[in-house]
Amino acid sequence: MFRRGLLLVVFVTCAALCVSGQGDPKYARTTAAQYLELGRWLFGKDVSPSQVWGAKNCDLYGAFNTCADQSLVCLHTGVDYPGTRGTTPVLSVTDGVVIAAVPGCPERRAACLSWIAVYNAATDTTFFYLHLETLSAGVGQAVSAGQRLGTVGERGYSTKPHLHFEARVGRKTHAAVCVASTENPYERAASARSAVPGGRLSISGRVAASGRGLPGVSIAVSGQPGSAAVTDAAGTYAVSGLSEGSYVLTPTKGGYSFAPASRSVTLAATSLTSQDFVANAAGQPPTPLSVTATILVMDVSGSMAWQWKGGVKIESAKKAAMQFVEEVANEPRPQGSSHMIAVVTFSDSASLLLPLTDDYDLAKRIIISLGTVASTNLGAGLGTGLRELDRFAGATKRFVILLSDGNTNTGITRDQILSGPVAEARKKGICIHAVAYGDKGDVDEDFLRKIAVGSGCGTYNLASTGLQLFGTYIKVRHAMLGSNRIVQFTSGTDSTSGVYLVPGQAFALGAFQLTAAAEELHYTLAWSGSGTMRAKLVDPSGKEVTSMYPRAQFYSGSGFQHVTVFSPQVGFWRAAAVAGSGSPQRIEYYAVASARTGGYVIPYDLPKICITEDICFPLPDMPTLLVVGIVVAAVAFLLYQQFVAP
Repeated sequence: MFRRGLLLVVFVTCAALCVSGQGDPKYARTTAAQYLELGRWLFGKDVSPSQVWGAKNCDLYGAFNTCADQSLVCLHTGVDYPGTRGTTPVLSVTDGVVIAAVPGCPERRAACLSWIAVYNAATDTTFFYLHLETLSAGVGQAVSAGQRLGTVGERGYSTKPHLHFEARVGRKTHAAVCVASTENPYERAASARSAVPGGRLSISGRVAASGRGLPGVSIAVSGQPGSAAVTDAAGTYAVSGLSEGSYVLTPTKGGYSFAPASRSVTLAATSLTSQDFVANAAGQPPTPLSVTATILVMDVSGSMAWQWKGGVKIESAKKAAMQFVEEVANEPRPQGSSHMIAVVTFSDSASLLLPLTDDYDLAKRIIISLGTVASTNLGAGLGTGLRELDRFAGATKRFVILLSDGNTNTGITRDQILSGPVAEARKKGICIHAVAYGDKGDVDEDFLRKIAVGSGCGTYNLASTGLQLFGTYIKVRHAMLGSNRIVQFTSGTDSTSGVYLVPGQAFALGAFQLTAAAEELHYTLAWSGSGTMRAKLVDPSGKEVTSMYPRAQFYSGSGFQHVTVFSPQVGFWRAAAVAGSGSPQRIEYYAVASARTGGYVIPYDLPKICITEDICFPLPDMPTLLVVGIVVAAVAFLLYQQFVAP
């Protein structure tokens, strides 16, 4: 009996050591109370871990870890804490600078892993936050202890929603694949949190050449020996561990000059961001021929999680934003020009998730990762967007596209928003295009209209469906690039938003008159529903614009097609479309046409034929002059009915 009991004790002890991975004493140094404290730093409340640092689990880690010492392959590289997907907030345990922010994708597979990496220079440690459902901080952003980084998720290889927290020595952008490359997460976090208060400030920014981040640039910091930084692959840099005082930043890299040549900055109480430089290669022009900078300022408050029009508002908003980015990425542009895009989100606070860039694939990955949070701090969103645009003060055109319902309830008041960031935008020549997204009675149209008008050059638009939202983005983009007049054709009527189409049917949307010579003519057709469409554009001579048409470019994206004609003919153009193959279908469409740099367009919008309030059909395609004649006759009839008939 004694022998059996002894064997049982030995077995239980061995099993405990194997499961916890604490055969090495260093993994047993952290107590339950310390892990509880670490959970408090990460979540703002007491949370116990579900898997500790160094825990042994070959089923989970054996397939992914790669260690020279095979005895370490099955050991956990960090500490896991449970949480609710998309709801439990994740906080930064220490001050630092975000050096990696990867949104991943919403699937439980390794390729979809999401993470944020925060580098703390005072301890030369990078802290990793893995499996995040949403990200609230972007690369190059300085963060403070307790600042929100995102929410708990299950992206990547995961069995349930949780946060994997990990610590590594040095400036690293990827989590470890072996426990030997990690440090005790509690001890490192505690050390970083106890760093000397006077040396917890940082300076960060970006160095770009022709709009793209330039790696390998040394940033010397006067008065701070050993604090020189080097830009990473995205062109970002960060100098941490600084005390209050004045510093001079000087960039250097062989074969490049920089503007400005140096920056004089003063640190007082808070860290500095957006201390940027523009690099010019030897023998190259100092700046691109033309730069436009657009900030997407998106509301991700709780109301964006509402079920609406058969879906979720935030998902429709994300789809429209990604289509907009795709449109910008593929529109024609002069050699050397650059169209920059940034993403700012706001809920109870605001976050710059993506600094201005022309990496459109990254922009789409950031957008697809968005999730909803809580309150609505519209003022913080606008302020963050304007500060990012200050980095490109020399851009030929700067814009803000504000997507919100206008119901701000946190932060500065409506009057303070109008007299603060809106007035600032007007002074700097930044146009704010306000887009109200939702049902008419659920949005503060008056306030959003005041924001757009107050900026001096913005527009106000109401979008009641996802397609209308993308159509509004298209219309705003046409206006951004200097279109003199924008015309639109939609499937909507007084009683329904869609029309029924026969597969292969060519139908006319309307016509427009180009009154004078222009450099470019643009026609964008977008649609939603189960079917597909093809844009059809006919010039004043009756010739259809195809891929063989002189000086024409086509691009087909997800749910839209864009046509550009350079040096277009003056006269009447016909806008039409062709329904895709398949069974008869109901579909919504939104088309926009405009001319840039010269010319003026006059619309002739064709009516639809409605059998009932919900069943409408477009008119078949027909010669352009007949389209114009029908529209003129319809307008004349309406005027007669209103003013002449008794």
